[in-house]
Amino acid sequence: GMRATADALLAASGEPDADLPAAIRMALEAPPMLDAVEYAERNVVLPHGTNARSGPFSVAAAPYTREWLLAMSDRSVRQVTLITSTQVGKSTALMLRMCWGIGCDPSPMLWVGPRGTDVAYMIRRRLEPIMRGTPDLARQMSGVRSDERKDEIALLNGSIIYTGTGRSAASLRSKPIKVAIGDEVSDWPALPKKHEGAHGVRLMRERLRTWGSEAQLIIATTPTIEHEVAWQEFLSSDRRRFWVPCPR
Repeated sequence: GMRATADALLAASGEPDADLPAAIRMALEAPPMLDAVEYAERNVVLPHGTNARSGPFSVAAAPYTREWLLAMSDRSVRQVTLITSTQVGKSTALMLRMCWGIGCDPSPMLWVGPRGTDVAYMIRRRLEPIMRGTPDLARQMSGVRSDERKDEIALLNGSIIYTGTGRSAASLRSKPIKVAIGDEVSDWPALPKKHEGAHGVRLMRERLRTWGSEAQLIIATTPTIEHEVAWQEFLSSDRRRFWVPCPR
């Protein structure tokens, strides 16, 4: 495994503290075996101004997100569909899934939103501050401008975050992806006729084929009509619900 390879390289150097380049050492480190809740509560710091609650993450602040995070970090789960009301921490949970992916399962990931401005806000104004404020994630950021392009972020451990929009077929059909996350898919328009009216979710699914049974599709939205794609995806799932007691 990666740890054995790292140990072999260090042994070959003749010194356990040999000065391997930091990027190589980081790439060879075995990621921790934690689920997304464990990882987030041990590592993630939510910066002031980007979330309703700042400071070290605690799932107790929104206990219904526990099962979301556990499902999204379960390597046997191929798809997670989140149907929620607004302002309940859905986007934060999706970003925590990406943080877990960087820290525990380095791989190419794709974040797709309705419009370019939505994607830029979520990645540059919300995800990046979380990464910079979380030491375990900040050490994966090289600080090199070419590694943080407009539409992607390349990290030292091999993770890559690509971005796309639900209205751009080109951004949904290029590179193979292990994890594809679609945010607010109810706001995505139908693609042009040359794509046979396909919804962006279908194109996201096609990008996962290279990774086969290891790939994961995550879609989240607040639906408005029952025939839209996210609600239909939910109906084809095991339809888990989080019930809460009436406050009265």
